[in-house]
Amino acid sequence: MDQKGKMDLLFATKIVGAIIGAIGFFLLAFRQSILGTALVGIGSLLIAIGER
Repeated sequence: MDQKGKMDLLFATKIVGAIIGAIGFFLLAFRQSILGTALVGIGSLLIAIGER
């Protein structure tokens, strides 16, 4: 994979992580704590992977 393709993949990973994290925060606001916490955690991991 060339450098541009790798950068695009990492950027897409960050975007997906942010969306999943936002859904998790939305669920936490409506007292779906277990699912919301899991989604926030997964979103945070994806953002961290995208930052590499």
